Amino acid sequence: MSEENVEIVRRGYTAYSRGDMETAAIDFAPDIEWIENPAFPEAKVYRGREEVIAYHNAFFEMFRKLASRR
Repeated sequence: MSEENVEIVRRGYTAYSRGDMETAAIDFAPDIEWIENPAFPEAKVYRGREEVIAYHNAFFEMFRKLASRR
């Protein structure tokens, strides 16, 4: 793996870990498909950057709400 690719992955994981999906998704292909685990209730496929970003932002928000209850 090239150092450039390593940096792309590192940047994405760093952004994701702080809940910054806009930055994490910069290097996603425009036609990305995020396939949710079929074991999840109401699992579906999210297509395109905007849907994937929205899915993950909702996911982060759910955990923020759960954490605030503690």
